[in-house]
Amino acid sequence: MISRRRSEAGRLATDAVLAPDPMPTNADKDVWNRDVSPQPGFDTVGWITALTAAVRAQLNESVTPAP
Repeated sequence: MISRRRSEAGRLATDAVLAPDPMPTNADKDVWNRDVSPQPGFDTVGWITALTAAVRAQLNESVTPAP
């Protein structure tokens, strides 16, 4: 009889696949194709500018100004 071992990589997940938290933004989705390759003609500077603006807005919302 031939002994066959199944590797750990061949196991099925028993837990449900959960959506990412936080969800990717539209700007994040604009960066990558579904096959995980970068979008052709992607504007890196515009993406970084939008990301910086979003971070700044989030910081302004959560930080209490000094008296």
